[in-house]
Amino acid sequence: MKYFKLFFIITLLVLISFISFSCCCLISEYYNSIEDSSTEEESNQRYNSIKAELSDPSDYYISPEEEEDFYRSLGSIYSGEELGEVTADMEKLKSLYPKGFFIIVKTAPLYMSGFE
Repeated sequence: MKYFKLFFIITLLVLISFISFSCCCLISEYYNSIEDSSTEEESNQRYNSIKAELSDPSDYYISPEEEEDFYRSLGSIYSGEELGEVTADMEKLKSLYPKGFFIIVKTAPLYMSGFE
C-alpha cells in the first residue's frame, strides 16, 4: 500500500508537470501568433504606403515619342517571343514603379546605341 501511494503521488506530479508544460506551450504559441499577425499588418501598411508613393507617375513624364523610341530600341535587341516578354515586363514596371521605368527610358538611349 505504501508503494501504491508513492506511485500515485509520482504519477500525479508527472501529469501536473505535463499539463502545465502543455499550457505554457499553448500560451507561448498564442502569444507568438498575435505578435506575428501584428508585425505582418504593420509591414503590409508600410508596403502599401511605399507602393502608393512609388506608383505615382506625376513626377516622371515620358513623352510618347520617347517611349516609342525606347520600344523600337528594344526591338533591335530582342526579337519574336523575347520582345513580347520584355515589353510585357516593361509595361508592368511602368504601372508598378514609374520612377524605375522613367530612369530606364531616359538612360537606355545612352547604352543601347552599342546594340544597333
